[in-house]
Amino acid sequence: MEQLCDCDYEYDSEEQYTMPEFHQKYKDKLPLLVVVSGGFNGKTTYDEVSTNQVIWFHRVCKQTRVLGRLSNQAVRDYEEFVSIPVHSSHMFTVFTSSRHESDPETLEDILTRHKLPVLVRLASEANDYTLRTVKRYTILLIKTYTETFLQGNCLQDDILLPPPLLLAISPDISVAIATGYVKKPKDAFNRKLRQISEFVKRNVELKEKEGCKEITLFDKQDSTTGTGNSIPPDLLPSYDEDFIYQDIVPDSNWIPPIPPNPGTRPSLPARPQDGVLYQEDIPVESENHSRFINRKCKQFDGL
Repeated sequence: MEQLCDCDYEYDSEEQYTMPEFHQKYKDKLPLLVVVSGGFNGKTTYDEVSTNQVIWFHRVCKQTRVLGRLSNQAVRDYEEFVSIPVHSSHMFTVFTSSRHESDPETLEDILTRHKLPVLVRLASEANDYTLRTVKRYTILLIKTYTETFLQGNCLQDDILLPPPLLLAISPDISVAIATGYVKKPKDAFNRKLRQISEFVKRNVELKEKEGCKEITLFDKQDSTTGTGNSIPPDLLPSYDEDFIYQDIVPDSNWIPPIPPNPGTRPSLPARPQDGVLYQEDIPVESENHSRFINRKCKQFDGL
């Protein structure tokens, strides 16, 4: 059954797919022109798209990211993780011992020189809330993993818009393949598809290693890694994996500092052998002295 949208295109209402379903079925058949049959207002630019938006999907993009675990988990309600793109300009220092850190270097260089897990700290400038949060803690880099996106361009008034679109494989977004124009013959639609394809080849730069450029924070209560993609079922470590709580290798050359001089305290007065304080130890004007005299008087009256 043909479904008309609020744009110039139509699609089969029985052939609607969530993004994971679309990716699974058509990842090797791109490029394709699609209509967003079910939009979603996500938390990122990668899982936010309007219903009836027309998109020309160019290809599938794979991005390698690193899963990390923030330190000092005891101060937070949920165990927090961080997802970092491997190919980025963010700089980190590596803890070479309990007291020493390396010079700042990219995550790509760190992975080349070190075997995971490795303990690092963000060294780049923290200019947003997420980076400021990450910068407060050390990060135990646990493992690398891959996230998938679809790269394309949106159409408006039948014109391909220049800004590139990168859409996460979100189950909250559904699309359908455009099958033709609403009020134009099939030949006009096929001609338009060829024009778009030729225009993209000549004018659109398809960059390698495209993906979410941001460092993201998430926990086990979230449904995504912060990129718009769902958390893979095997991504988060289980509690029996000892490396989550791996100790820092101690520095054999580290010498503990000399403790500060606590100063001297006045000595306590000597206590008499009978255990009773001398009368001069009790101020005459004190309430304790009055009770002491009264108690002694009663003892003598009873003799």
